Amino acid sequence: MKRVALGAFLLAAGVMALGAGASHPLVLSEKGVGGLQLGRSLAQIQSLHLIGAIRMGCDLSSTPSYNASLEAPFAGDATFDGNKPTSRLVALSITGGAVTNRGVAIGSSAAAVKHAYPTAKVQDSPPPNALVFYALAVQKGNKDLLWFLLDHHGGKVELFDVPVPQFCD
Repeated sequence: MKRVALGAFLLAAGVMALGAGASHPLVLSEKGVGGLQLGRSLAQIQSLHLIGAIRMGCDLSSTPSYNASLEAPFAGDATFDGNKPTSRLVALSITGGAVTNRGVAIGSSAAAVKHAYPTAKVQDSPPPNALVFYALAVQKGNKDLLWFLLDHHGGKVELFDVPVPQFCD
């Protein structure tokens, strides 16, 4: 009987140990996350199996863009400046699978973002705007590096955008 109990204990401990290390989010910076680094070619990223099929991006954009859904361990979209193998990753929208290099995760509060990024500026859409958004933006000089889109003003992080949101509504 003691052997059965010991075996069950060891099995449970092993399962917990496997589960604990199985899904740690990767670290996001203003340059990207994991193999999804801004400036990398479409061919390089496809070879890592981090994106799905490439498709036409926003029709309203002044420059043609192409998007691909992110594959596990990420959730979100990647935006490229073309659909050729040499096209470059120009933006990321991450809704899961990453945490910033300062510890902000999807679901973190706006206060947590401001604590981690004291220079982050509120970037809510001005009324009466058809496209309503609430965000905190991290900039260096006048250059956008990272946006945190929130569920409401002062709310929780719903997604990360590197370097800027790719609005198309």
